[in-house]
Parts: sequence; C-alpha cells; structure tokens
Amino acid sequence: MDETMRQAIANILNNSKLKFQAESFIYTFTNENIKGYFPYFELENKDILTVTGSGDHILNLLLNVDSIDTFDINLFAYYFFILKKYAIAALEIDEYLDFFSDRNPSFDSKLFDHIKLYWKEDQEALTFFEYLFHLNQAYYLKKTPMFVNNKADSIPTNRERNIYLEKQNYYKLKSTILEKKVTFHHDNIKTLHLDKSFDYIFISNITDYLYNMFSGDILRRYKKFIYNKMVPMLKKDGKVVSYLYDGKMNGKVVSYLYDGKMNGFSNEQVSNVLYYNFEQKPVGQDKIMIFTNKKAG
Repeated sequence: MDETMRQAIANILNNSKLKFQAESFIYTFTNENIKGYFPYFELENKDILTVTGSGDHILNLLLNVDSIDTFDINLFAYYFFILKKYAIAALEIDEYLDFFSDRNPSFDSKLFDHIKLYWKEDQEALTFFEYLFHLNQAYYLKKTPMFVNNKADSIPTNRERNIYLEKQNYYKLKSTILEKKVTFHHDNIKTLHLDKSFDYIFISNITDYLYNMFSGDILRRYKKFIYNKMVPMLKKDGKVVSYLYDGKMNGKVVSYLYDGKMNGFSNEQVSNVLYYNFEQKPVGQDKIMIFTNKKAG
C-alpha cells in the first residue's frame, strides 16, 4: 500500500465530514428501500449500470444478472463491495449481518480470517482491509468516521430494504457470487463515459446533491445533463433510476425522492421542469423518479 493511500485513510479516520469524494467514508448498508422499488422493473438478464455506494445495489441486482457495471468516485466503496462479496461467499446470513452491523464495535477478526479463505482475487482490496483492521485493532473501528454505521437494532430494517437479505435469496446469491462479473469504473457521474448502452442506470440519491453539481437554473441543467450525458448510454426505452443513486433500468433514469420530494425543490418546481419522459412512482412514503429514453439508440 502506497503512502497516498495511507494518508487518505488517516484523513478519513480523523474527519467525519468527508462525503462523496475520491476517498471518503463508507456506507455499510443502503438507506434506500430497494426492495420497495425494484419490483417496478424487469431486471432479469438486463444490461445495468449502478453507483457502487454501500454495495447493496450491486448485490440485489446480481440476483437477476450475471454481470454488471458499477461506478463510484470513492475507490473505498468498491473495496467495501469486494469485502461484502467474499463475506457472502464465506458466511452464514446471521454471521454476515453481525459482521457488518454495529452490534460489535469492531470487525470480528475470526470471521475476517474465515472470509480471507475465499479471497482469491482483488488483492488491493484485501491489502486495504488488512491494513485498516490492523491499524485500528485496539480501537472502535466501526465508531470511526471511516464507516457510516447501521446500529444493531437496524438489522431488521436492513432486511426490509434488501432483497438479497431474504434468507432464500442470500443462499442463492452465496452459491453464485464468485462467478458473477462486476466491472468497476472509478469515476463520478458528471465525467463518466462508457462505450456501451444499458437497459437501466441507477443513480441513487444523487439528485439530493444537485446544488453541488450545478449552478444557475439547477433543475434545467440537471435535465440537460440527463439528455446529454445519460441518454447516450441508454438503450431505447432504457431508464435512469435515482434512489438518490445512479442507475439504469430499461432505458429509464430513476431518482429516489426522500419524503416524496427532490431535495431543495418544491413538487411544483420539479413538475414544471421534469415532465416529458420523467415519471414518479411511490415507494412507501417516498418516491422514485424515472426517466425513460424514448429515442432510438
């Protein structure tokens, strides 16, 4: 591990405000109701691009596809997905939930040693966690700014949000996870360019941070961004889906709207700008926004 990486880790461990940067903290589980909105889409054998985030979008989607593309500005998010991948291969479902939950203040070293028995590739990610766990073995690692933690009592919530954490689905994924292909693109949504097209692009809660991405008439700039940047990567009828997360589904762009609103904008403002090819769907008390590409690719 080079000195730049060590410095990035030290930076995060001492700074709780790093967010959506090239090296920033890691989300341990999704805060989206993935189970609530995936049924809107036909995902089986589709070409899908998703933001990496906590890795949960990838894991839920791998129940339906054998390969997937993922992107994130944060390399550590991808490393965390790799840890989850090998953890699923190695652990029973209750062990998996205990390992990643906040029930214990640090990661169980015996479980980690067991996970490493399945760790055949992805050496850089393994080096990262071996260094991190060793560095903080005497500390409360899960309490540091490196991780956005989910409390032990949120395990039922994590089960409710994730299809792959249903027992039958977990063991289905466990039996195939090491055969799945995940292609990671270390990039952010504004500069990402891939010479392939997708049925779905999932962008998570990226719409919560439009003020950080654009200036001026922000909603119209976001709309222009969808047409100029996302549409070229969508198949006909492909979708961009935002659970405030980047993703693509059947030619649609979907955005997750907490409390049914796009952060910083009234429903009237949103409907006045994001109308043609955009639609909203309920997810409990929340919503997703879906953009569908109507043009032939």
